[in-house]
Amino acid sequence: MFPIKKTLIFVIVLGLISLTIAQGYAQESTNNYPPYTTTKVALNDTYTLLSETQYIQLFYKKHNGIFKVVDKRNGSSWTSGIDHDYDQYIEKTVELYAENHPDATTTELASIAQPLEEQMNNTREGIANSFLVVDMMRASDPARASTQMGSSAKAYSKQIQTDSSYAIKEIQKDSVNTDNLYLVNGDDRHFVLDVQFKAFDVRIKAHIYVLDTGFDVEIRDHEITGEDANYINYINIMPFLGAYGGKQTEYNPATGAWDIPVLKPRHDGYVFVPDGSGALIDFKDYESSLSGYTGVVYGGDMAQYASNLQFVQSSVPTKQPLMPVFGIAYESLSKAFVSYATKGAEYMEIISRPNDSSDSYNLTNYTISFPRFLYNGRYSQVYNQAGDTYISAFKERNHFDLSIHYTFLEEDPTYQGMANSYRAYLLSNNQLFLKEASLATTIPLRVDFLMADAKKSLIGTEDVVVTTIDDVDHILSDLMYLGITNINSGLYGYQQGGITLGKKTAPNYSRAIGTAADFKRVVTQWQSQGVSISIAQNIAEINDVSTSLTNIANKHINGQYMVMIDPMHVDGITNKTYYVRPAKVVEYIEKQVSSIKNIGFSDITYEGYTQWLYSDTSKNRSMTDTIQRYQEVAEWIQLKYETNHVSPNQYLWAYTDRFLQTPMFNSQYIVETETVPFLQMVLHGTMELYATYANFSFYEQKDLLKMIDYNTYPSFILTQEPAYKLQKTNAQDYFSTEYAINQALIEQVYQTVSQALNPVMNATWVARTEVMPNVYMNTYNNGVSILINYQTQAVNYAGHIVTAQSYLVIGG
Repeated sequence: MFPIKKTLIFVIVLGLISLTIAQGYAQESTNNYPPYTTTKVALNDTYTLLSETQYIQLFYKKHNGIFKVVDKRNGSSWTSGIDHDYDQYIEKTVELYAENHPDATTTELASIAQPLEEQMNNTREGIANSFLVVDMMRASDPARASTQMGSSAKAYSKQIQTDSSYAIKEIQKDSVNTDNLYLVNGDDRHFVLDVQFKAFDVRIKAHIYVLDTGFDVEIRDHEITGEDANYINYINIMPFLGAYGGKQTEYNPATGAWDIPVLKPRHDGYVFVPDGSGALIDFKDYESSLSGYTGVVYGGDMAQYASNLQFVQSSVPTKQPLMPVFGIAYESLSKAFVSYATKGAEYMEIISRPNDSSDSYNLTNYTISFPRFLYNGRYSQVYNQAGDTYISAFKERNHFDLSIHYTFLEEDPTYQGMANSYRAYLLSNNQLFLKEASLATTIPLRVDFLMADAKKSLIGTEDVVVTTIDDVDHILSDLMYLGITNINSGLYGYQQGGITLGKKTAPNYSRAIGTAADFKRVVTQWQSQGVSISIAQNIAEINDVSTSLTNIANKHINGQYMVMIDPMHVDGITNKTYYVRPAKVVEYIEKQVSSIKNIGFSDITYEGYTQWLYSDTSKNRSMTDTIQRYQEVAEWIQLKYETNHVSPNQYLWAYTDRFLQTPMFNSQYIVETETVPFLQMVLHGTMELYATYANFSFYEQKDLLKMIDYNTYPSFILTQEPAYKLQKTNAQDYFSTEYAINQALIEQVYQTVSQALNPVMNATWVARTEVMPNVYMNTYNNGVSILINYQTQAVNYAGHIVTAQSYLVIGG
C-alpha cells in the first residue's frame, strides 16, 4: 500500500535553503490522564485470549501482531489484519527444509508450504498485518513521498542456532517487536500495545479498551515519542480490518513452485462511507483500476491545506464528511461493524480503496477501508512577493488525543444498524437531543428569500434589490392561500450591500429593501400566525471590498491569507473570498444576535461557520479550539433563538433545530454503487431536515421521491423579481428564483411530499428495506409504511400496486 502523492516542485532560493521546515504553530500538549501500572501479558504461539464479555472475545496473536474479535452471538470473527505469515518466512522455511532434507519429495514440501499472498511484498504484508501503520515524512526532504511502516513489520533470514542448526528467525534490527502487549492496572478490559518502530525513532502506545460489543482504540498525544515523532505524516488504524478479497498462489508439487492461483473466499457486502447523505461501495473484483474514496472529515484544517490559494471547482464539488463514521458489512455472513471517532475527529480522514486502486494507494487484491489521522503535512511556503514557493512541513506536528470506536453488529448488520448505533452514541453523549413532538398537522416548508446583492457601478457599487420585505409579506400570504401554512423562512441579503457587502454585525437596513420598522411589522405579524422569519447570513466569509482584512481574515500556515478564488465570478463585485478568524466569527455572531433582539425574530439562520473549520495560526489556536468556540457560541444562540444551520458538521448538531441544505446525494465516485439516507437515519426526530433547494437544480420526479424516501422536507429560495437582474452580482449563480414561475412547482412539490410525510411527522423511522429492485419500504413505529417506487413502471408488492415513479402510504 504505497501512496504516490503529487507534490509541488521545490525551488532553491538565494539566501534560503529550499528544503527548510517552515514556521508553523505549536499546540499545547497536555496529559490529563492518571498514571497507570502495566503487567506484560503472557502470550502463547497462537491466539491468546485477552478478554471476554457477554458478547465477544478478544484474542491476540504475537507472531503477526494480530487482534481477533470473536462474536459469541453468531460465531463470526474479525481480525485486525489479514493474519498471513510473511511470504518471505514461508519461502525460506521451505528452502531450509529442502536443504536439511535433500531427498524430500515435492509432496512433502507441499505439506509445509503455506499459500503465498499475491500482489504482496514484505512491506505490504507488514502493512496488511498491522494494527497501526505510520506514514513518515523525511525531515531533510519533506517534498518526498512518505514512507509507510506497519506495527507488525517483519524481516526474516536463516540464522544459526546454539546447537549449530539453522532456523528461520526475525531479523531483530528490522522487525518490530509484536510481543509488547500489557495489561493496564490489572483490568482485563484495558490493554496497551507498545510499538517501537525500527526504521525510524518513533514509539506509540495504543490503548485498547474492551467493551460489551466492541472496543475503543486510543492514542494519547504525550505517548507518541521519539526523535522522529514530529515527522509523522499520518497514523493509520487497522487498515485491513474487514478487508474483502485477496488472492493467493498455492504450492504445486508437480512444478515445485507456487503457481496455482486461488481466490480467497468472496462474499456479498459493502463498505459504508459518509459521502453526502451516505454511500455504499459494493464488494467487487475490479478488472480495471479505479480511484477510491478519501473523505476528509469536516473538510480538514483549511489553514493547513497544501496552499493558501484554493479555487472553486468547475465540476460538481466533492462532499466532505459531516460526521466521522464508516463501516463494513458482510451481507452473506450477517456480520458488520461501525466505527467512529470520539476524539480527534477534526484530524481524521476516511480511506476506502478497491483492489488495485488507480492512485496506487492500494496495489493489493483487497478492498480496504480505515481511518487515518493527520499529524504533519506538506504545504507551499511563499518566499517572495511574486508568490514563488517551496515545499515545507509543519514546524510542529498537530497535537491531539485520538480515540476511535468499533461496534460489531449482530442484530442488524447493515448500514441501518450502523446508523442506529451511531445515533445511540450521539444521543447518550448529549451530542444529539430528541426534539419535542410537533403540534402541527402538516410538514413544514422552508422558503428562503434572496433580497439583494451589490454590483459594480460607475462610482463604487450599487444594490440590486430583487425582493423587498413587503414582497416577502405578499409571497407568504399567497402560499397561505394555497393551503401551505407551516412555513419558516430565511432572508438573505436583507440589508444594504446585499449578500456580498452586507455587514456581519448590526444590520444596516435599507429603505429600498425595508426599514427596521418594516421588518418588525412583517416579522411579528407572521410570527403571530406561526410562520417564523429569520435573517440569514454566511458569517464566516468576507471579501476585501467590504471589509479590511487586517486582524479579521484568517491566515494560512504559510503566513498568507486563506483565499478561495472563483474564476466564474469575474463580473461580480469580487471573485475572492476570505475567511474570518474564529474569534471574530464569534464576535460577529454575538453582536448580530444582540442587535436584532427588538425586531421579533424567533430564530436565526447561519452558514459558513457551520461548514468551514480551520485553526487560527496567528493566535496558535487549533481546530479543536475552534470547535469549542463554535459550540459555546451556538449554545449561547440557542438560549435566545431557534437555530437554523446550513449543512452543519457533527460537532454543531446538538445546537441545531433545523438542518438546511441536507445532502441528498453522494459525490458520485465511480466506485460508489448506491446512495443511502444514513445521515437522515441518524438525525431523524432530533431536528427538522430540509433538502437542497428544489428550484436550484434540474428538477426530476425522482428528486421528489427521494425527499419522501429520505424523510426530508422541501425547500425553495425565491425572489420577487426575475433572477436575471442578479447577473452582474456575486449572486449570479441563483437562477430560476422568481416566485411567479415557481408557484406551481412549490404547490406540486409540497402537496406531494406532505401527503406522504404528514402521517409520520412525529413517528420514529424504524427500517428501510429494498423490497424489489429500486423499490423501497420505509417503516415507522406508528404502523405506517411508505412504499417508494423509483422504477419507470408500476410494481405490485404484497398486493400493493405502486404506479411508476410514485409512492404509496400504507396503514395509519
